[in-house]
Amino acid sequence: MCCVTSVRHQAGPNIINFADGGCITYSLPEAHVGGILFGERIIEYLGTIDFRDEQNGLSYALFLTQSLPWKLPLIFLSHSP
Repeated sequence: MCCVTSVRHQAGPNIINFADGGCITYSLPEAHVGGILFGERIIEYLGTIDFRDEQNGLSYALFLTQSLPWKLPLIFLSHSP
């Protein structure tokens, strides 16, 4: 991205409650926003999205990195039982 760019991060967890009582929390990575004043508006999430299901002892980390020159996102996945 070039020109005017803003980097922001949402603080706090996001929570999904299911009808059966299940609950999953997740966090969002940094959002890089370009084209604020002029040009094409581009929003890229860079960093880690952490998913947690405390009731079942599950967690999952989704790592988002910058796109390659041909605009394919690189995604690295990891999980813990």
